Amino acid sequence: MIYLLLSIASSVLLFVVFRQMSNPKINNFHAVVVNYFTAGFVGLFFFYKDIPTYVQAVDRLLISGLMGSLFIGIFYLMLKTTQDYGISVGSVANKMAVVVPVAAAVIIYDTPFTLLKILGIVLALAGLYFTNVKTDAPGKKLINWLPLGVFAGSGLIDTLLSFAAYRVVNAFEGAFSTFTFFTAGIIGSVILLIKKTQISGITAIAGVILGIVNFATIFFVMKALNSGILDEAAFFPVNNVSIVLGSVLVSALFFKEKLNTQNIVGVCCAVAAIVLLGRAA
Repeated sequence: MIYLLLSIASSVLLFVVFRQMSNPKINNFHAVVVNYFTAGFVGLFFFYKDIPTYVQAVDRLLISGLMGSLFIGIFYLMLKTTQDYGISVGSVANKMAVVVPVAAAVIIYDTPFTLLKILGIVLALAGLYFTNVKTDAPGKKLINWLPLGVFAGSGLIDTLLSFAAYRVVNAFEGAFSTFTFFTAGIIGSVILLIKKTQISGITAIAGVILGIVNFATIFFVMKALNSGILDEAAFFPVNNVSIVLGSVLVSALFFKEKLNTQNIVGVCCAVAAIVLLGRAA
């Protein structure tokens, strides 16, 4: 239970850090690159003893590399979505992606496609749309591509995380996270070298803080998955609904983010969707 609670708390804190990084002096992409090297070194410090055993399996290295290549792009989209649309929209777009691993389980593992799953997916998509509606958004767009990108990318990451935790990583959560973060950092560094840009001091500090929190989110979700407190199908619905509700509460209490009627409907749809998907599991 403690790992599930730490997973929820660290994920909510991650969105808070995103929100605080809207300072124009901070280059967000640079901070994301620093964040991944920080998270990688944190993992290396705590789990260096597991590295020799972890690298003996090629499938572990491949899944870490694939996850790292996805992480840097999706993480940057999450950051920008949270800054432009608020903590509530960022968390819903990210955590509504639970429908993707559910759909993947139906397609790949031939699990039954029940009425509860259909209703859950429909409500999830409705929740994604309504939480994204901002009447005061630039240009008064009804919906923006950023949250949609977060939704699709996070769903793919959740699917791969679930696969890795149960079938590849086993007890090497720390080593897996370490290799994944370093892969993302190396990819980001290559981009920075091509652009020939330098990282400022305040950006580096922001990246270090972000990296510590980021490591905690991945490590605790992997520990919670392997703890056996919930099965594979039920874990993400329970984890994600708690993160959505926690994020909405924090955004209202500490950042005074206002939700219009459509946004409130969206949050309710999101919570209902995750509950239904959890029951369907």
